[in-house]
Amino acid sequence: MTSLEHYPALNLMAQRNTEQYPFHSAIFGKVLIDDLKSQGFSVAQISGNTGLRLGAFEPADPRVSFDAMASLFERAAELTGDDLLGFKRGQIRETRRAGLLAFLGMAAPTVGSFLTNLARYQRVYSEATEISIERLWQEGLYEWQFSVPRAVERRQIAEFGAAATLSDIRRLTGRHVRPTRVEFRHHRAGGVATIKRFYGCPVLFGSDRNRTYLKVSDLDLPLRTADEYLFRTVETYCMDALSKLGQRATDSVVAVENEIAGRLVSGDASLAGVARALGLSARTLSRRLFEEGTTFSAVVEDYRAAMAKQLIRDAGMPVTEIAYLLGYGDASAFSTAFKRWTGQTATAFRSQRTKDS
Repeated sequence: MTSLEHYPALNLMAQRNTEQYPFHSAIFGKVLIDDLKSQGFSVAQISGNTGLRLGAFEPADPRVSFDAMASLFERAAELTGDDLLGFKRGQIRETRRAGLLAFLGMAAPTVGSFLTNLARYQRVYSEATEISIERLWQEGLYEWQFSVPRAVERRQIAEFGAAATLSDIRRLTGRHVRPTRVEFRHHRAGGVATIKRFYGCPVLFGSDRNRTYLKVSDLDLPLRTADEYLFRTVETYCMDALSKLGQRATDSVVAVENEIAGRLVSGDASLAGVARALGLSARTLSRRLFEEGTTFSAVVEDYRAAMAKQLIRDAGMPVTEIAYLLGYGDASAFSTAFKRWTGQTATAFRSQRTKDS
């Protein structure tokens, strides 16, 4: 039996800085910054023109806004020229450094319990991450997404988290567990074969959600680090920490983006239609968006701009197809909008990103 005193790194409190909402644990961002510095990169190089404040990553248990954490991973990939940086770092992540949630997972009896508690207490680690295990025990399906606007680049951190979770399962069971299918919401043009080799199964990019399908039989695999006493004790701390966070407010911008994602093609991405789908009046939705500092038309415009840049850069789709997916009547209207957003034509933007890669 193991006692808590054997785990000095255990974080027993989950505190939120309301100015950094939604927060995300930055402990692995701190590790990444230290590694970049050891490679000879300066603070100025690491921050670049991202506006990152590296001082926010210095505390022993740093917590920063999700967009800061995601931006750091994107910047590191750009700086090192390694487009698989997040994916690679996820495989070597030191699990225990994740604190409270990590120790709960390690002490769990089985893979299924590990994932169930990860979903149940995820907010202790990140308020930006939403996990669903509704179909876990029936289909082995583990779904997750980030509750932030699409303009926040999250490709590297998404691949970091997915690779880390599977690597944890493999280390904790001592088995080379292989999913039956993995899906990512973001697009990726290169490095797909390397990622597929790691997972050992089909991997789809450009899905409507991040998903990992495991064999249902693998959910019963026992963890070599299982510890009933530690599990019950840490679970109590997790419940206490979760209660201190309170209820998370609904982000209207993210709700609108999720709703318009499937409506742009059909042409029903109107304020009235989206509000009705969300169970609100158009006036109420407009007011909520105003309280978040934006408008419905601005959300639609920002979503289109963010998706256009991601699709041009990573999906390799023809411009005509991207224009259709984003609800433009023709490629000409899309091209005009894209030049307004970026100052470049779609072709020039794609060529520049390819050259940078």
